[in-house]
Amino acid sequence: MDVAQEAMLGFFTSLGNFDSERRVEPWLFAIVRNRARDLWRRRGRHPEEPLGDAEALTQEFAAPTGDPELDLRRRELRQRIWHGLSSLPADKREILVLRDFHDLSYRDIAQTLDIPIGTVMSRLHGARRALRAQLEEGTCHA
Repeated sequence: MDVAQEAMLGFFTSLGNFDSERRVEPWLFAIVRNRARDLWRRRGRHPEEPLGDAEALTQEFAAPTGDPELDLRRRELRQRIWHGLSSLPADKREILVLRDFHDLSYRDIAQTLDIPIGTVMSRLHGARRALRAQLEEGTCHA
C-alpha cells in the first residue's frame, strides 16, 4: 500500500514531464519499481526474499472450471510456478512478471527497466529457462 500510494503521488507530480509520444504503462511501472526499491532499502528488505504465501497470492487467478480435479491440478501448478518465481533472482523474476503476468511488450519492458530490447530478450530467455528447469526438476513444491 505504501508503494502504491507513493507511486501514484510520484506519477501525478511528474505528469508534466511525461513524453506524450510514449506509453504511460511502462512509465508507471518504472515509477512503481523505483518506489518499491526505495521502500526495500528503507526497511532493510531485499528483493530476493520470498514473495509470500502462494495460496493467498494466486487465489485471484483461481476461476473454477466446474471440474474439481482440473481445478486442483491448476491450483497446484499455480503454486509450483509461484514458488519457482519466488526462488528466482530478482532480475529474472521481475522480467518474467512484466512479460508473462502484465503482458508488457519487449519495448515496454525495455523502457520500464531502462535496458536495450536485446537485453530484455536475453534476460527473458534466461529467466524462462531457469523457471522451466526448476519445474522439470521438481524443485518447485508448494
